[in-house]
Amino acid sequence: MTDWQQRVVDECEELYAKHQRLGQFIDGDSFDLLEREDRALLLQQAILMKSYLDVLRKRIVRFSTKQTHFRGSDKVDFTGS
Repeated sequence: MTDWQQRVVDECEELYAKHQRLGQFIDGDSFDLLEREDRALLLQQAILMKSYLDVLRKRIVRFSTKQTHFRGSDKVDFTGS
């Protein structure tokens, strides 16, 4: 794997972890205490993060057909399923 490919994988893993934490916050009690606009913005952020994850996963799948070993690939489902 090239350095740039590893950076894409690392970025995907980091974004996945952030998206998971945001989802946990949204599902928690504190989220309901926020003002309506703040809740809307956080929901929009979660949607955009998911879209960004989907793009990164597609990129990884494209170059993973030639390279099958990724550091930490057990952390993120790169297929998006």
